[in-house]
Amino acid sequence: MGRVTAAFDLANTVPYTISIALGAVLVTALPYQAVLGLVVTGCALAALYATLTLRVRTPPTRPHRTARSQTGGQPDSIRSSR
Repeated sequence: MGRVTAAFDLANTVPYTISIALGAVLVTALPYQAVLGLVVTGCALAALYATLTLRVRTPPTRPHRTARSQTGGQPDSIRSSR
């Protein structure tokens, strides 16, 4: 295994290992309802943050005109056969 691959594997596996250890500690110390409440609260806060930040950064878009609306609703094959 090369050095770059080893560093990449380490960077990817250490956060997972830490989160599993933290989850095990939380489940041992708290009832599962409290852990579930923490997960739900974290997900709701992340969704709220993403909603608010994406709304600010994304400019409104105009609907694009399609080929069908420009030809009066007829496909190209019908229009060219006339």
